[in-house]
Amino acid sequence: MIDPVVLDYFRKQMTVIDFAIIALGLVLVVMQGAIWLSSTRKRLFRKADSDPLVLVRSQIQLQIVSSMIELLPYLGIFGTVYGLMSGLFHIQAHADPTIKDIAARLAPALSTTFFGLIFAIVNTFVFNFLAAHLEELLADYRLRTEQLSAPMVAELVGKDGPK
Repeated sequence: MIDPVVLDYFRKQMTVIDFAIIALGLVLVVMQGAIWLSSTRKRLFRKADSDPLVLVRSQIQLQIVSSMIELLPYLGIFGTVYGLMSGLFHIQAHADPTIKDIAARLAPALSTTFFGLIFAIVNTFVFNFLAAHLEELLADYRLRTEQLSAPMVAELVGKDGPK
């Protein structure tokens, strides 16, 4: 169970960067789920038979998702640095701040790192399963197309070899 003080803190002190990280993290998880659901063996093979660029597009989608996942910890660090700067400027502007004042100003800075890391870890975990799944499907598709084309090539070349 999460401490009610921590929940109250997050409810009152979350920043725009926190919400951006959470939104991006959730969008990425949903995107990966959609890619996973749309890449069943039968569906992907049927699409690839009609449009060979589907395989390239799926690899590009994975690269885009990977790049967006890499942004999450960077956004977290950016939010932390910005929050620390803001907190320190505020502390400097007030004479004799108490430890409570300092903690209240610096604690929100760390929440962005927390959310950035949490969503980066979750999305990286999901991404690795998705990438392995798609790699297996692509390998199966390539093997299938090679097996289908081998008899045609042999027939075109003939039994005696090329003429």
